[in-house]
Amino acid sequence: MTMAFTHQDGAFHDAAHGAQLYYEQKGNPQGFPLLFLHGGTCDMSSFNAMVEVLGERYRCIGLDTRGHGRSTLGSAPLSYALLQQDVESLLAALGITSCHVIGHSDGGIVALRMAVARACLLNRIVVIGTHWTIAEDTAVAELYADVSPEFWRQHLPQLVDQYERLNREPDFDRLLSHLSAMWLDDSGDGYPGNRVQGINEEVLVVRGDDDPLVSLAHTAALVDQLKEDHFLNVPFCGHSVHEEAPELVTQVVSEFLA
Repeated sequence: MTMAFTHQDGAFHDAAHGAQLYYEQKGNPQGFPLLFLHGGTCDMSSFNAMVEVLGERYRCIGLDTRGHGRSTLGSAPLSYALLQQDVESLLAALGITSCHVIGHSDGGIVALRMAVARACLLNRIVVIGTHWTIAEDTAVAELYADVSPEFWRQHLPQLVDQYERLNREPDFDRLLSHLSAMWLDDSGDGYPGNRVQGINEEVLVVRGDDDPLVSLAHTAALVDQLKEDHFLNVPFCGHSVHEEAPELVTQVVSEFLA
């Protein structure tokens, strides 16, 4: 029983606008479904340290969101609403009507949108390094507006290399252009905003204390709006705290999901 997402033995799901979404299922096939949604320019393998542990108990489902990993981008502009639609379509195809979800960054935003929409019952939700709105975060909006492929290749070359190695239709410049527009989208297709107040499920909010993208004040504002919240702020970690402190984060997540 393999306890890692390997990009070797998964399958493809036909999604809207011509995209093919790559997914894998690992861990305990009889376990309760646990969905993993990665962040922008990453892929499902960013969760492997967690899957190694959580796979003992859960049926772990990893998805490369459209344009990422082995999934193709399709013809439509990226939006969080479209990513939400993709995930809900995959879960329906797999016959999954209820699951836990762990989402990092963009994946966390999609998880919050799913919880608001309630098309699939999310039992417990973990969001890591996640924005819930962009409306009042001028500094981050300016940062997203200035992102470029050159910046990514210089500062995050491992992510670009992984993408170009895995993707079936690699075009990193096009992907980043789509992502930048999505990150800045303040419409109803974007961040969940104050709609998070309608989430009834328990939510564990995780943040790295040195996260340069998601501030403590921004995260505290999310926690304040949730009805059933738990908050883990991990010192000495940045935006991808689940990769930087996997043992600690996985232990807390495991206790939360149990």
